[in-house]
Amino acid sequence: MKKRKIIIFIIFTVIFSIGSFLFSYGNDYYWHVKIGEYIFKSKTIPYIDIFSWYGSVNKLRWISHEWLSEVIIFLFSNIFGQNGAFIYVFIMILILGFLIFIINKGFFYKNSFYAVVWAIFGLLIISAKALPRPHLFSYLLFTITLILAYDLYKNKDSNKIYLSLLISILWSNLHGGSNNLSYIIYGIFLFCSIFPNKNYKKITNKNISPIQRKKYIIAIILSLIGICINPHGLIMLLYPYQNMTYTDMIRCISEWHPISIFKIDGIFYLIFIGYITLKLIKTKKKISLVDLILFVSFTIISRKSRKFVPYLYISSSFYIFNYFNKERKKYKYLYTTYHYTSYIWNNNCKL
Repeated sequence: MKKRKIIIFIIFTVIFSIGSFLFSYGNDYYWHVKIGEYIFKSKTIPYIDIFSWYGSVNKLRWISHEWLSEVIIFLFSNIFGQNGAFIYVFIMILILGFLIFIINKGFFYKNSFYAVVWAIFGLLIISAKALPRPHLFSYLLFTITLILAYDLYKNKDSNKIYLSLLISILWSNLHGGSNNLSYIIYGIFLFCSIFPNKNYKKITNKNISPIQRKKYIIAIILSLIGICINPHGLIMLLYPYQNMTYTDMIRCISEWHPISIFKIDGIFYLIFIGYITLKLIKTKKKISLVDLILFVSFTIISRKSRKFVPYLYISSSFYIFNYFNKERKKYKYLYTTYHYTSYIWNNNCKL
């Protein structure tokens, strides 16, 4: 049995990590390297545009919200040369895959077929973002934030939520453009606690204790404080929202564009949304209000901006397998080969 679990883990991790081999440098990798080099060698963080004559002369303000990750990217490049970009991407995606597997290991060990399916979804979605850029840190910090939020949701005595201060400090310095997701996640859990513990047809809401509610409030406050601990101070609280008002930036940066359902990534997106939606519709279980709000919220924002599609995948990993019905026997013709192979595999692993 132990051997089988190891094999499932390896298969999931390998499939999920294949995306790192599809990486590209993108159009700003060397920008991040040079900024990181400047910070590392000068021991100063720039506050104005330093790489253009016009910006330097006119002292145009520039918010280096990714300064820490740029130093890390530079160090990878400095130590490993041209291979540094790939090694950085590979390690980040490998860690993300490991976290997603650990979150669902109980389900995956019993349902190896779905472990493979979910790894393939991860491959298709994450590989599109396999770029040596700071956003990969946001994926990890977002995952950890959800781990803390769900842990408290399930266990009122959990104190892991207090790590939210450290997480938000790191987020604000590694990839400050997405740091608002930290307190937004805790806010969703707190918002759901307002509603009474009742069943609304197919939706249910868990009544959390006053202690849990208080801890979510503390987590929000700690996140807001942590965001301010960076070279730019309070500015980082509003920075993610200011980005949304810069129409020229939104128009010129492709990752901010709405996802097109007529392109390959748009097709994958529709398949993924359809898969999640179908599972939620077909489930015989009540759907948690927290899970439903997370799904709807990230479905909407990922449709408006393709950069949020990985966040939809990551957040879905925390709840979707709770709604799987034990009905694979209905599809015996579809799964005959798979069941037969699993039977042989399981028996061989016991030997």
